[in-house]
Amino acid sequence: MMGKRLLAIVVIIPLILVFGFEMPEVSALESMKYSISGYITTGSGTKWDKGIVVEVSGVGNSITDERGYFEISDIPENSVCNIKISKEGYLHREIKDVHIKGDVQISTESSKLLLWAGDLQQDGAINMADVFLIALLLNSATADIKYKKHYDFNKDGTINMSDLIIIAVHFGKTSADYPS
Repeated sequence: MMGKRLLAIVVIIPLILVFGFEMPEVSALESMKYSISGYITTGSGTKWDKGIVVEVSGVGNSITDERGYFEISDIPENSVCNIKISKEGYLHREIKDVHIKGDVQISTESSKLLLWAGDLQQDGAINMADVFLIALLLNSATADIKYKKHYDFNKDGTINMSDLIIIAVHFGKTSADYPS
């Protein structure tokens, strides 16, 4: 028995040295990578859904396309992420403690996450400070120097009472008031 082992060692080791043998590297630290994707809307029509910022804590960010779609890749398996969704003039939205065990889709094209219009001050609430800001620009149109595109929530080219009414729909709301 000992002779067979010795013979195997004497024959196999030189063959390995001559022809080479590489062990595949397998790291216990390497893990699968997944993605988070979904659709976001401002409710103003699809062409206005472009440019919404989606940030995943510690991973990176993405900007939505004209359909409101985003995707962030290379998220390590078993990580726990927080997602922040924002656009100028809108109340940012947060989704906390997203557990990554595979690809995650937070919304679909037929059931998009909605951002509420009206947080012009970007302080996490739709309140009187925002109403005051829009009041300063009432009746301004695209040709006016004081016109600000992100205050024109219905995208009709004029900042008017219609835009103020859009703010009123979610007046008093904060980011914590979004549905889960």
